[in-house]
Amino acid sequence: MMKKVTIKIVTISAAFFLFSGIVGCAVDTEKKNQSQGQESPIAEKIPVSFVLRDPINEKPLPHTRYRLSLSREIVGISNGMELISKNTVHGITDNAGNTGAVYVTGVGGGNFDLLIRHGDGKYGTAFKLGSRSANPNARLRAKYELRGCVPGDTYRGYTDRNDRTVYFATAEPCQVKMSVLPLQEEDLLRLK
Repeated sequence: MMKKVTIKIVTISAAFFLFSGIVGCAVDTEKKNQSQGQESPIAEKIPVSFVLRDPINEKPLPHTRYRLSLSREIVGISNGMELISKNTVHGITDNAGNTGAVYVTGVGGGNFDLLIRHGDGKYGTAFKLGSRSANPNARLRAKYELRGCVPGDTYRGYTDRNDRTVYFATAEPCQVKMSVLPLQEEDLLRLK
């Protein structure tokens, strides 16, 4: 004899992006009116924001330009941000290193990429360095230099915890060049 089983599905309205830099996550729901008097489905706008951190000491970076890309479509942005594509914004962090809020729809997690941004423009790139180490958790922590097409437009820095460089933005299409620089004694002290 077969038993009849009833399953109740519960939806939790929240989104969580797993990252040490998360600032906030909340849900703003709106019910839209329908002409037939029936209750409409809930359209959720979920604001998410992050903390941009120094690639070396991981302290928040106030007043720093950034590029934020999400795997989900952005349906709204805070004042002062620029929507670059349906899932990418540029902005400047606040006094505490927080990005502005971007609004996404739906529930569930998603992937994101938050990088320091050098320069302005709709073109650009970032690099990810790799290690040949057998240890998948090994961090390269390289010192590098990025050079754009305009003479003197360079950026020197250290790769972040994911071995990525900053996002190097340009106003025109440009082949950004990268060089890995030798570490000096002061670099080694800073990277400890």
